[in-house]
Amino acid sequence: MVEQTPVANPRDPERSIALAPRAQTEPARAELACTERLRSLDAEIQALHRQLHTLLPLTSIFQQGGPNDDAENMFRPIIDRIFAAAFSRGASSPNGAPSYALECKDAVCELTIVTANGVSTERVQEALARDTELLRRISKISFGRSRSASEELTNTPVREDKIYWRAIDPDAGEVGMRPPQ
Repeated sequence: MVEQTPVANPRDPERSIALAPRAQTEPARAELACTERLRSLDAEIQALHRQLHTLLPLTSIFQQGGPNDDAENMFRPIIDRIFAAAFSRGASSPNGAPSYALECKDAVCELTIVTANGVSTERVQEALARDTELLRRISKISFGRSRSASEELTNTPVREDKIYWRAIDPDAGEVGMRPPQ
């Protein structure tokens, strides 16, 4: 015998409730179960993605990530301030202050420092390492390899140093970490 569930019957005003087989409610239950399972799997994927982020080298996360304007907007004024202080009145090197580029992808930022060949970036690296506002907003830092290059317009030899860090918001956690789609 099939169980029956009372349902409204709009065709019969005399009888406001008709009996319908319970089997008709099974698809709704199955859909609800699937939705709950999808939410559970999504949460599991996000947890695994966060765990993977702690294991991968910062350069790999950066290379695979998408642009992160929020992180760039958070760090650009900090980096501008650090460079301005490191190369202010009288602190400048004989060949001038280095130029730099900041790019953030996913939860990782890359700072490229470009100097004339032979000019040390030590002053900037020390300033970065001492800046409490910057340090509050990063959870991991790594220094990439230096490489020699040529400045595009003048063909002048230059050196590029790369620094990578994981961006965090001290109040909210990692900035911009997105699970794979």
